[in-house]
Amino acid sequence: MITIISSVTEQLMIILSILVISDTFFNQKFDIKKIKHIAIFFISLTLFLLLINKPVPVSFLNNISIFFIFLYLEGHLSVSFFKKFVFSYILIASVNLMMIILFSYLNIEIINNSFISTSSILSVLVFLLFLLLNLILNKIYKVRYTNRFLILLTLMSSLFLFYLIYSDNNSLFNTDNIINTFIYIFLFIIIIIFILFLYNKEYYQRLLEEKKKNDLLAYSTIQNQYIESIIKNNEDLRKFKHDYQSQMLTIQTLIKNNDNDALNDYLQKTTHHTIHYTKVSSNQYIDSIFNYFTDKYPQLNLSLSDDIIGYINIPVSELSSLFYNLISNACESALKTPQKIVSIHLKNMIHSFSITISNSIPEDFDLAPIKEKQTTKNDPIHHGIGLYIINDIISKYQGINRYHLENNTLINEIVLIDVIK
Repeated sequence: MITIISSVTEQLMIILSILVISDTFFNQKFDIKKIKHIAIFFISLTLFLLLINKPVPVSFLNNISIFFIFLYLEGHLSVSFFKKFVFSYILIASVNLMMIILFSYLNIEIINNSFISTSSILSVLVFLLFLLLNLILNKIYKVRYTNRFLILLTLMSSLFLFYLIYSDNNSLFNTDNIINTFIYIFLFIIIIIFILFLYNKEYYQRLLEEKKKNDLLAYSTIQNQYIESIIKNNEDLRKFKHDYQSQMLTIQTLIKNNDNDALNDYLQKTTHHTIHYTKVSSNQYIDSIFNYFTDKYPQLNLSLSDDIIGYINIPVSELSSLFYNLISNACESALKTPQKIVSIHLKNMIHSFSITISNSIPEDFDLAPIKEKQTTKNDPIHHGIGLYIINDIISKYQGINRYHLENNTLINEIVLIDVIK
């Protein structure tokens, strides 16, 4: 039974080594469903061989079965496939040879008995070596396949420790000192713990990224709803002002008829339109956002000039979200200064849309984090989402986003390419 598990484990390690090599050297991405199919295949093969109590023809699996498994993962025959496969196999064989030479140099003799084979041990160590190389080359905490290998790696570790527990002589290496044996076992366990630590670190980073994306999605949804309410409120106000004469006639009629109840109801329905509204641009949505902030921050000196000729061909949700976050960030910074100035200038650059926002800044203002697309707020996990939305919209239109300081003023220049019609 042990020989069967040892042989199957050897094949599993070779397959995993090829996957890691393909990922490391060829940036090859495999379908996770196919990898799961391979895992199921090896588990089924192990159970089948245990039932019939037959050894695995190792040489056959190494040279034939692995080829077809790798072909299944790749999906088709091609020159590129053969190059990857041959390179991977030669690399594995070369590292195996190097490790045999290293063991010989260190006078370590790996035993061969019914319990475990030399090739099984080497395949495990080679896989660990390539996996660690993959971790390092992928900046150690940004691993693409660690999570996919974890289940198979854990299975391999369990099988390998199973060998150690049920070995006839409780020894992996044929040495005179049993302490050395425990040192080897301890080192192997440390390697496994180290890899699991890296996985957990990567998993934690991924959770943070997912949380940030979920927070961003929730924030964007709420913000869009809020912006829509601002726009609707301003549209209602425009309609109200447009129908001003009709409104006044209605009020005069109610007063003449002494219909105080109807007059009171009418006034209650219309008084929510009393916010300040000024037409400052050729775009009603930009007007809505600008008027919202002039009402919200009356202590600020906000100004907007519009030299746009043409139609801004950007979805309303994106245009509103872009302006809302730009003006919001500028206002928050300007509020901390004595000048309290925010200035916005819109203009054409042929078919491109140029936005220049200038705002006064505190004396201790640091431009470096903003240039690196980082928030300057104290809680970067829950804040800085507005800056992320701004950069996301700009990159969608292959735009330009520049910052510079001039006379205690932060100037943000944004150009969106080919959006003016």
